[in-house]
Amino acid sequence: MISEIERLREEGREPARRIYHNMLRTLRESAGKEEIGFEEVTPVFLGKYEHWLLGKRLSWNTVSTYMRALRAGYNRGMKGRPGYVTGLFDKVYTGTRSDVKRAVDARTVGRMIRMSGCPDESASAKAVDWFVLMFMLRGIPFVDLAHLRRSNLDKGVLTYCRHKTGQEVSISVPREAMEIINRRMVENCHPSYLLPILGQPRTRKRHTKKALTPYQEYQYALRNLNRWLERVSVDLRLGGRLSSYTARHTWATIAFHQETPVGVISRGLGHSSVKVTETYLKPFGDREVDRTNRKILNYVLNAV
Repeated sequence: MISEIERLREEGREPARRIYHNMLRTLRESAGKEEIGFEEVTPVFLGKYEHWLLGKRLSWNTVSTYMRALRAGYNRGMKGRPGYVTGLFDKVYTGTRSDVKRAVDARTVGRMIRMSGCPDESASAKAVDWFVLMFMLRGIPFVDLAHLRRSNLDKGVLTYCRHKTGQEVSISVPREAMEIINRRMVENCHPSYLLPILGQPRTRKRHTKKALTPYQEYQYALRNLNRWLERVSVDLRLGGRLSSYTARHTWATIAFHQETPVGVISRGLGHSSVKVTETYLKPFGDREVDRTNRKILNYVLNAV
């Protein structure tokens, strides 16, 4: 597993490296030792690891992420060798839960859009602008928004490749979004980035002592965004928490309630397959089916 972590480091795949690193760290903590052989990984061992992770109040999706990383490492290390167990991970959770509410309603988005009209350079105003841009640009992920280049924008069309999948996405930029982009470009100090998110001078002393790696700089920007969005959600009395994921899930949810075909939503989000989109929309799909079932029952009962 350590060699896998090093391979990911050499390939510059920092997010994946961090997942494997954290998985191995928690695995060692749960087992109470540093060295764990693949032959020790049994259904009972995995069950105890899952229980330990949940006891640390990690989400089911985080548990699934660690289990899938461990499964991938196990398959690479053991497949085709004596002792390999098929279906070893069948009894632990490796799926994706979609029951966590990450979307807000259209009224909240409207309030955010009205707030974004202020020519303010404060961190909270920028957080609102980035949220609104993410929504207006078809739920673009923050990692893609932050890394947009000036060259990605041509004649009102954004064309870029998603960081997560490498899939090319093309977006006709709405007039309202272009107004925000033009306003924020004025304060941009970087010659290549489209928006003043990355590559900007740092004013905090602890960031002038040591240069940040590109990944560290992005993580710093992401933490700042989420911190300020949380404050905005308190100011708006949303009763929920805004985050970098909210704009994307909200765009998908509103599109779904507007009866947009799932295939169109999937393409709009730049998903690699419709299955990924269905994970976003599953809770709403279940409710639609329940409502349809009620309508059918009412129709039949009234026909008697």
